[in-house]
Amino acid sequence: MHILLEGVITKEIRLLLQHCVHQKCITLAAFNERMKDIDLRHTDDKNRPTHISRETFNGDDKLGQRAAQSWCLAVILPLLVGDLIPEDDLHYQCFLTLLAILSISMAETVHTEDASLLAATIEDHHHRFRQLYPGEHLTPKMHYMVHLPQQLLKYVCKSVCLSGRTLFVALQCIDYCNLSVVCNN
Repeated sequence: MHILLEGVITKEIRLLLQHCVHQKCITLAAFNERMKDIDLRHTDDKNRPTHISRETFNGDDKLGQRAAQSWCLAVILPLLVGDLIPEDDLHYQCFLTLLAILSISMAETVHTEDASLLAATIEDHHHRFRQLYPGEHLTPKMHYMVHLPQQLLKYVCKSVCLSGRTLFVALQCIDYCNLSVVCNN
């Protein structure tokens, strides 16, 4: 799912952190300190997100994280800054919508009904994103997200319920235009 983990998530985390710093909710140094101090236990410690430098923070869309680190950072971000951001902050709500998309996309079990929920959540996210970040363009990877529900129905939901690993492998095959692996199973 490099569409989400190596593109959309990293861009939106950077934008949200820039918003939080601008609103004086947290400093980049305090964020990095919280990230360093969070106890991930041994299971997620190898995917611990790395320190975010000032150059990376102010630079392009990439945060210098691997896909697994981006996933970990997205999941723990509410624990890192959720207590500092007002509940009604629209930028934070937009990020939580993206987190819901990630949750559906990486779920252990996927049902055919999840495709319509995923489509509505993606539409909601993109609408919020365009309103909150008018100077930012929707990237091609953000556009590709619009096709995830159809791909889920067309290539993955052949039975009532599939494992998350099957969904992950199927979407990876779709990402790399190698549909024969999915279609032959």
